[in-house]
Amino acid sequence: MVRPKWALLVLVLLAASGIPALGEAISNDETFGGFQFNLNNPGARALGMGGAFTGVADDATAVVSNPAGLVILQRPEAAAELKLTRFTNTIENFSNTPAEGRQGIFHSRDFDDTVFTPSFFSFVYPTDRLVIAAFVRELVNYESNFETEGVFLPNGSRLFPVRSELSITALNFGGGVGVNLARVHPLLPNLGASLEISHGVVNSKLQRFGLGGARFFLPPDFASSNVRATSTVEATDLGYGYNVGALWKPVRDLGIGVVYRRGPRFDMQQRLESGPASLPASPQLFDFTLKVPDVYGAGVSYRLFDRLTLALDVVRIQYSQLLKNFQIVFAQGTDRPGDFKLDDATEIHLGAEYVFFVREMPFAARGGFYTDPDHKIRYTGTANPASRAIFSGGKDRYHVTAGVGVVPVPGFQLDFAGNWSESVKELVMSTVFRF
Repeated sequence: MVRPKWALLVLVLLAASGIPALGEAISNDETFGGFQFNLNNPGARALGMGGAFTGVADDATAVVSNPAGLVILQRPEAAAELKLTRFTNTIENFSNTPAEGRQGIFHSRDFDDTVFTPSFFSFVYPTDRLVIAAFVRELVNYESNFETEGVFLPNGSRLFPVRSELSITALNFGGGVGVNLARVHPLLPNLGASLEISHGVVNSKLQRFGLGGARFFLPPDFASSNVRATSTVEATDLGYGYNVGALWKPVRDLGIGVVYRRGPRFDMQQRLESGPASLPASPQLFDFTLKVPDVYGAGVSYRLFDRLTLALDVVRIQYSQLLKNFQIVFAQGTDRPGDFKLDDATEIHLGAEYVFFVREMPFAARGGFYTDPDHKIRYTGTANPASRAIFSGGKDRYHVTAGVGVVPVPGFQLDFAGNWSESVKELVMSTVFRF
């Protein structure tokens, strides 16, 4: 039996090991103007409920969504997830004509990229007072490929046409514990924490193509001999993060949860070369650090009656951490790091789950909704129309989710869910097996 004071010491040590550090930075490379993180809770059940799972957290995915929920589990349990995601990257400054450029009119184009991968696995083993868990999860898996024709600007200049390729992955390996303090006193919250090591990989390549001489008013020339500059990041690094949470059940059908997730940081280098690939000039090297944003969340769930559960989460994501020590890789006139802004975002997640039976077989129908405030970098200066066109920011998105679940045999649960918005479309399948 593990005494509560020792269990609490374990949680404190896990949390202390993840004190945030300074030095986060990305750059004014067009590639990084709009890449997306998917910071939703794992599992098709949580996704079907709009990601509102902090106050529920009653299966093996709780090690991420709220590790305090691990103590709810009474039997060893394993969970796994497969995810298909299509990202839509809207390039606002794809093309225009010289006349439209003088009026500040730009045409946009959507570019789609699809990722399919196993994205989560966990195993949970409960003891009398302490529940332990091991897990592997895909924190980031994002791809983006786009090009632009080089828009004309109101001041009579023109942006360089570009081609961009980006792939970012972060695979996390971790362990977690949950402490059942409610057994000590029914009014105490349960506590939980997890610590994870993250392997981050960034592969990016941006090419700017020349517009010299007669090319200025012509369609872009994407020949390798016309490359004006090439920016690349090809690196891996190890980072770490942690997750602490509490779950309180003051009455039987009400759950109140809070969670804090500290994202890992990856330190790398960005390389800038001028001239065509066949005749590169001496490269310039810049610090490139990718900080996965930290997340604060609070959630409440209520079982309205035996078959219906309602849930609400409020999540604060610190996207602004991406711009600490922002790097000016491409010298754009009088640009300063402080001219680039990225706001933190508060997401609202709503969800419901209804359980019914078909010939004694349990089924669940789920639905949800969540907000996704704009988190693209925007240029707030006034001196540089080029940066203003490239980093014009984005717009708020809204997600609708739906899902179903079934328990075909006792101890085995199968769940499916979908997530639809203008920027992301997901299909998720997950399983939970109780021994």
